[in-house]
Amino acid sequence: MEHVAISYGAGTDTGEYVWGAGVIRTTAGSVLSIANSRIRDAMWEGIHATGGGTIGLTNSIISGADRAINGDYAVVNVVNCTLYNNTHRALAPLRNNQRPQHDHQPQPGDGRGEREC
Repeated sequence: MEHVAISYGAGTDTGEYVWGAGVIRTTAGSVLSIANSRIRDAMWEGIHATGGGTIGLTNSIISGADRAINGDYAVVNVVNCTLYNNTHRALAPLRNNQRPQHDHQPQPGDGRGEREC
């Protein structure tokens, strides 16, 4: 997907969190590529990989989500993006000792604030 704007998604029938509640949800083996786009004000995850696969996010913004990207066992490549004002964390969870690749050290806190990768 390229040059896409997605707003106000990821709601659930109950209003409570349900695993896989992402504006964009992928399943095992999926390959998702997003460029020059914006995801904003998601009730839960902006992007949720529910069983691996690959997520590529380039030159994009995710803001106002519970978690910007929930990469359950996925390979997540984030290049030149801004992830900010997300309630919990920008990227969660990191599995198998993965470390985020960015130009600065993450700041302690609740995940709010701007994160550029």
